[in-house]
Amino acid sequence: ALRLGLVVEMSRHQDEQDQLHHFMRRVGLDDERVHLAAAMGLATETTVFDSDTLHDALRFSAWTSRWLLALAEDEFKKVPEHILEDVALIVTLICRFRPEVLRGVEPLAPYLQLAIR
Repeated sequence: ALRLGLVVEMSRHQDEQDQLHHFMRRVGLDDERVHLAAAMGLATETTVFDSDTLHDALRFSAWTSRWLLALAEDEFKKVPEHILEDVALIVTLICRFRPEVLRGVEPLAPYLQLAIR
């Protein structure tokens, strides 16, 4: 499946950060390649993890969660898996990289109810 958009960029950033940490352990903090990769990571965080963008993503994910919860069981089973993954990934990645964005947003109850379902 072809997947585009914010969730893909957030996931890619997470993967790159994980690779950077492994690389740092192997070559050390003073390696110029580590500095370059860290700078690129900060640039990505500045654009992908913009507060306004994340608030919009959380609002959309909350709406998606409420819609999914309103579906009958047989309809819910037909929903493509990537929709559920995207809702979960948005919250998870925001918690990892920008947890302060979660303050002041609508309650996370729809996400938790969806996780239980």
